[in-house]
Amino acid sequence: MARTKKIIPISVQYKNYILASVHLYGTIYVEELIKLIEKYEGKEVDRNLLVQIIQVLGSIPYVGLSNYQDQIIGNRFFSFSDKNSLKDAKQILETKLDFQRYIPTKNEFLKYADEEYFEPILQTLRLQTFILKNRLCEFESIEDLDFDMFDLRNKILANFPLEDIIHDFFDKDYEFKRESDLHMFMDLVIDIINHTRRYDLLGNTSYELMQDKSSSQLN
Repeated sequence: MARTKKIIPISVQYKNYILASVHLYGTIYVEELIKLIEKYEGKEVDRNLLVQIIQVLGSIPYVGLSNYQDQIIGNRFFSFSDKNSLKDAKQILETKLDFQRYIPTKNEFLKYADEEYFEPILQTLRLQTFILKNRLCEFESIEDLDFDMFDLRNKILANFPLEDIIHDFFDKDYEFKRESDLHMFMDLVIDIINHTRRYDLLGNTSYELMQDKSSSQLN
């Protein structure tokens, strides 16, 4: 017997696309979001309904959605009532770049509707393994280490300088018995930074862009 395909209400679909777009990209033009949804779904978007859902989500504090005149939306890193935050968002959106926005498969894209989702990368596992193997910090549970990795990602997305990121680990009582451990730790953090999808890189990673540049030079 064939399985019945679950039908997701259009309002729920739009909500998931809205949240996924701001969690992956940080900020995006509503018109660009519409084109993205149409690309994934293969049909025209009901703009009025989409904007209504944006307005509702923007009115719910815990969602953390910022909405600027139904034209630009952003996640909790952007508060459009703050002129500097709006300026930062516009700088990301208006800067002319020589690369395209990262657009994953539909299934991968919609995973970002969950604010706590981030793409699993080998570099994070390497850092976690190094921390545990060298006992750099005492954890009450493995969830504490997972939180530190989540916090690290957020600091990378917020463009914290490397020095501030490393100092934050010291503040969390990480201890480095040897200077070589600290250097290795920093190298692993830098590797994560290079493989993290960035708002200012339109969802790309520094590593991907470096690879693309190398490939283009070879061609």
